[in-house]
Amino acid sequence: MPAPSLQSLADVAGGAVTRLQRLVQPPPPGFPPGPAGDQSVGMLGGPLEFISRLRRQHGQVVGLLLGGERVVLLSEPAAAKQVLVEQADVFVKAGTAFFPGSSLTGNGLLVSDGEVWRAQRRMANPAFRKAAVDNYADEMVAATQDLLDGPWAAAAAAAASSSQGGSSRGQQQQQQQRPAGSSSSLPAGVRDVYADFNQLTLNITLAALFGLKDSSSYSSSDASSSSSGSKLTNSETAARVVSAVERAFTYFAARGATAMVVPEWVPTPDNVAFKEAVQQLDDLVYGIIDARQAENRQQQQQQQGVDPSSSSSSSSRTDLLQALLDSTDEAGRPMAKTALRDELMTLLVAGQETSAILLGWAAALLAHHPKVQAAAAAEVAAVLGSSSSSSSASAADVGRLALLTAVVLEALRLYSPAYMVGRCANRDVQLAGGYTLPAGTTVLVSPYLLHREPSRWRNPALFKPERWLPLLTGQQQQQQGAAAAAGSSGVCPMHEQQQETSGGEAQANGSSSSSSEGSSSSSGCPMHQQSSSSTSTTTSSSYNFMSLLRDLGPNGAYLPFGGGPRNCIGTGFAMTEAVLVLAMMLQRFELQPVSPAAGFPRPKPMLTLRPEAVPLRLLRRRPQQQQQQQQQQQVAAQPKPMLTLRPEAVPLRLLRRRPQQQQQQQQQQQQVETAQKVA
Repeated sequence: MPAPSLQSLADVAGGAVTRLQRLVQPPPPGFPPGPAGDQSVGMLGGPLEFISRLRRQHGQVVGLLLGGERVVLLSEPAAAKQVLVEQADVFVKAGTAFFPGSSLTGNGLLVSDGEVWRAQRRMANPAFRKAAVDNYADEMVAATQDLLDGPWAAAAAAAASSSQGGSSRGQQQQQQQRPAGSSSSLPAGVRDVYADFNQLTLNITLAALFGLKDSSSYSSSDASSSSSGSKLTNSETAARVVSAVERAFTYFAARGATAMVVPEWVPTPDNVAFKEAVQQLDDLVYGIIDARQAENRQQQQQQQGVDPSSSSSSSSRTDLLQALLDSTDEAGRPMAKTALRDELMTLLVAGQETSAILLGWAAALLAHHPKVQAAAAAEVAAVLGSSSSSSSASAADVGRLALLTAVVLEALRLYSPAYMVGRCANRDVQLAGGYTLPAGTTVLVSPYLLHREPSRWRNPALFKPERWLPLLTGQQQQQQGAAAAAGSSGVCPMHEQQQETSGGEAQANGSSSSSSEGSSSSSGCPMHQQSSSSTSTTTSSSYNFMSLLRDLGPNGAYLPFGGGPRNCIGTGFAMTEAVLVLAMMLQRFELQPVSPAAGFPRPKPMLTLRPEAVPLRLLRRRPQQQQQQQQQQQVAAQPKPMLTLRPEAVPLRLLRRRPQQQQQQQQQQQQVETAQKVA
């Protein structure tokens, strides 16, 4: 880390004085109202509870002090759109208190601004277009297959052996295949799937974007601790990377809440630990660059050996890394090695960590909502075949898995990895609602709060993937005439679906839901107006989710991948990855909580909203026919709705009816006998 200059020391001292002065100064005129005093302790104590309390007590636009910095917390859709979409040139990354720049990502795509950012985006865009992502799907499928065939198959075998009172062989195999650093106290057949997904998404990122499938291709300083030619799925390698990312994000969460009171270069224990984490990631990233440059030089030498007059340095690689290595500026100069490092570090950290979080939350929600899981598994079986089928997933299948895509969208709504998006006003500006923000004000747009905004979402606390189905399948419904029928009845097809399927489903946190959405009319549905137009170009071979992720979503309050010109460049990659991984998972395995009393995983908010752990029991999914037979046996005495509502059977005792006169005589005789007994 470079030594601080006299100017940087002066800047730090001046900034500290300014923050101390704000503690005793009133807010500037026109600043949004909010709580008195500095709120760093509340933010550090529990970010989700803290921002939810601010929303309840002070409204959708809240002004506060955070580590001596003027901050505005936004959960108002119009103001969020102004910040992220309409005035993205005013609200920039530079200067944001809660998301300070650092040595981790340097000046990469995640934190750069202006012309630098636009140039970086242009260079990276081709690697994230749909055609490129479709090519990456093969790597996603291959890496997922390794996970399912290895650790997950061993866990399912251990679960089966344990339930049958068998030997511990399956348990021993499961123990051998636990991710490094995972808990060894989990019961047989149970795995922390979030730990598995961290390793899986690292493998996918390195293989798909950087063309690396062998740890010897990227390990430099750690080469002595890994066997030569070992597979990328080596759990120790993955665990080191994941641990380094987690340490860095923990550091950011604490540092951001205190507005960088202690600069990075001061040798405090936290700063030293952070520097070690960055160095570990640097070893990986610079190793990736060195290995590819050596490969390119070798290939160039081979080409010149065949044709000495050739000066071509083209590589057979088509991944993002090669695109960045081949890029040049206006003067024809290649990208500097430090710039390459910043871009690769940004994509490695963002691509691996957030994708693992999404998969972890989605798996937990499916396990705790068995009806949704069963329906999604049936959809997967219809598209990919049953668990006994040899067919594997491909990019072309993503557009045919509407319910599973809806599960991913709903998981992102409830537990968006980026639960707060930071910007800084680069000049004085008027905010929607009549507020005035002075230059330097940090604005925190909260997807976590926007995704739970009651004015934009019905029953926002409930996990309801079906709310997305009309938007995902709008074109097919129109072709079948369903949209016209729904329009004539005045009922939103989304709410009809919810009325049919919501009974008995659990809330995101495990409590029971209601089916009140089913009675809502289309005129009150916040997404009804978008359900037909936003999916007019949907086909089975295209991304049927992209129209739902533009700007701030179909109802102006959905931004799991950000919004405006700075929306996440890897949206298509992340969505395709999530749908394919979950599809392959549900094709072969059933997910269950560890026990009936097991609670839903607790959030662990840092810079991102990750789960603490997601321990789930893995069972081999039985063929659909076998499941149906068992279900029929369990509900044999229940009503059986078909085209008409018929009972299974009506067992009654039949007696011959006697003549009416004989009945009357018998009744009179009984009355006489009763009167005599009373007397």
